[in-house]
Amino acid sequence: MKIAFVSPAYLPCVGWGGPVAYLRDLCRFMTMKGYEVTVYTGDAISTRDFCHSLPRKEFIDGTLVKRYAVIRRVAGEYYLTPSMLKDLKNDEYDIIHANGFRTFQSDIAAYVSKRRGISSVITPHGAVGSYLFGKMGSKTRFLNITHNLIGMSVLRHASILIALNRFEMQQYLYFGVEPEKITVVPNFANPKEFTNPPYDFREKYGIDSDTRIILYAGRLHKIKGLDSLVYAFNFLKMKKVRSVKLVIVGSDGGMKMSLVDMCKSYNLENDVLIISEKILVPSREDVISAIMSADVFVSPSLFDTFPIVMLEALLCAKPVVATRVGGVPEIIMDGVTGFLVDPKDAKKLAEKILYLLENEGEAKKMGLRGKDYVMRNFTVEVVGEKIENIYRKLLQGESE
Repeated sequence: MKIAFVSPAYLPCVGWGGPVAYLRDLCRFMTMKGYEVTVYTGDAISTRDFCHSLPRKEFIDGTLVKRYAVIRRVAGEYYLTPSMLKDLKNDEYDIIHANGFRTFQSDIAAYVSKRRGISSVITPHGAVGSYLFGKMGSKTRFLNITHNLIGMSVLRHASILIALNRFEMQQYLYFGVEPEKITVVPNFANPKEFTNPPYDFREKYGIDSDTRIILYAGRLHKIKGLDSLVYAFNFLKMKKVRSVKLVIVGSDGGMKMSLVDMCKSYNLENDVLIISEKILVPSREDVISAIMSADVFVSPSLFDTFPIVMLEALLCAKPVVATRVGGVPEIIMDGVTGFLVDPKDAKKLAEKILYLLENEGEAKKMGLRGKDYVMRNFTVEVVGEKIENIYRKLLQGESE
């Protein structure tokens, strides 16, 4: 089997978050299964920066990566890579799988698969109804709404549409997709990445062993609700909670300086560590080491479909406090593997974090329950087999 993945971004771009991690591990899995895998992508090195000097072709972990120049970024993250079209029209492959939706790459993948009669799969990563949720710039909102005409055609033509959970399945149905084309296949985490930390996070950043770490890992973007997290942490400090530090790790989506200013206004400069740059830092090693060193993982998002980093925190037996948005309640069992709170409720967020800090025995039990849950349902091996079966059924249907 020859598999063609199309994606707006791929390694070394880490600022694009979960979709790149998902594709990286899925490529490794399919390559280990003996399939010939090629990634067709742009030359983004962050959500807003591009590097035309990146190799046009290279192998990464056995996967052939073909990169094409991004000639323009339209509004949000709609990267135009027209030179990709020629190779997609001429290369040999059996399945084309779009990693993302509302992207130029998924649009031309749909066009090529229709023209060539090749089965296509789409994993949207939360982008189906993204324009309906949260605040965004007027240009991005306009692009998403006007893109619906193209998007409807893309969804109708796809052979299989992967929904990460029931929440995303309902978004497909809202757009009039036939239910029989939808298959629920969740995101996944890779246990092998979390056997040993790449480095001692506490030692590198001067955090002593008695200090409890409250961790957020993800993009520093306004939709992630990080202002509520800083407010919540300030509540904790006002309650004189001992030996606690807030660590924020992630690529800068435009919110880093406002977070720095918030911390200064609350005199929290020495209590909050922000590890964030626009391009290649923080590295994957930073994220892994931070998660493995944390005591509590927090996700205060205003919108999320199925955050992979939350699975990774559970995989490391960390109790999670998250907002009750999108598909998050399908990951976090309230009171069992962590706590769910309403978005923007900084006081309740602080209360649940404080409970976990003051009840270490219960926090440990929650973390272990979460790890067991992920190992049984959300590893790359478990989910990869499901995606492989989708490919096989599609090819069997073509040959009949």
